[in-house]
Order: sequence, then C-alpha cells, then structure tokens
Amino acid sequence: MLVITNNCMGGYFYKDEMKIQYNHPFFWGTMHDDILKLILNWDKINFKKYVITKDEKSKYILIIDDIIKYKLIHYHFSSRDITIRKNDHDVFYNKIEEYIKEKYETRINRMLNSNEKPIFIIHWLKSDGFTEEKLEDFIKKDIKYKTIIFMPYEKYKNYINKNIKLIYEPLSSTGSTKELSKKIFNNL
Repeated sequence: MLVITNNCMGGYFYKDEMKIQYNHPFFWGTMHDDILKLILNWDKINFKKYVITKDEKSKYILIIDDIIKYKLIHYHFSSRDITIRKNDHDVFYNKIEEYIKEKYETRINRMLNSNEKPIFIIHWLKSDGFTEEKLEDFIKKDIKYKTIIFMPYEKYKNYINKNIKLIYEPLSSTGSTKELSKKIFNNL
C-alpha cells in the first residue's frame, strides 16, 4: 500500500497501524498545500531530481523537481550525535544531510520500483495554506488517483466524486495527526 499524506499522520499510519516498512519518502514531514501539486503532477515529476536545503529556522527541506517542497520537521542536525539518535520520530545526527539523502534515495527507489498506485490522504488545515476556495478548485479537477481529504467544512460532508472523498472532520481545524491516522483504515 502506497499511502502518501501531507503531514505526520502517514508516519503514524505506517508505524502504529500498518506496522510495515516505509515504501516512499514522504514520512515525518509536511508538504502543506504542495501535496496538491504532487497529486496533479505525479506522473510528470522526476523524483530523482532533488536538493536538500534549509529554511530560515534551519529546518531541512527537500525540493523535488523544482515543484514540491517537503519540510522534514523531525530531522535535526546535532553536532554531539556522532551516531544516529532517534527519539520516537525525531532523528538527531551530526551527518543529518547524509542521512536524509540516504533515506530519501532508498525510499524513492522502493516507491519507483513498486507497481502500486498512490493513495493520497490530506489533513486540510488552514494553517498549512489550505482554503475552502482551494478545495472547491481541487475537487473540480480530474484527479487520477484516489484522494481522501479530512476537512473542516460541514457543507462537503460525505462528498464523493470519482477519485475524491471528502470527510468532514472537525479535528481538521485543530488536528491530531495520530488520531486521524487511525481513521485512514476506515476510509481506504
């Protein structure tokens, strides 16, 4: 199963619910509304073309094919950690960029060698740049891959159209990604 989410609920889903190996690189980070670009451009993206950079808060970002920005919020440079130290889903290491590169390349190869079609799950948070107008625009498009959106707009409750399913989830406005990861099972 190739389930891609825009935040940490995917990590919880694989780790706690599925208990399987990560088969793509989109874990323990955030894409904000870049996940919409990922869905719309999936078949055109060169996943092998990427750079690792930092933002103004020294958080690492993968920029994939100059299209997708994926912020790796749980990967931390730590000069005192000469071996990899993990604390739940946080990783600390003095060679963290090498670690990020190795994990990305291993997981992207696993994904590209898979014949599985992606299933996208979006936690629709206003703080991540998602608006009701973006939702209205997105659901009008011809979406090729199954996409499930947990969103806070009651008027779209139980909306299903071809490959898009909208789930009214008041948690979407405050959000517990761990709780939403449990709900993925019931909606796949």
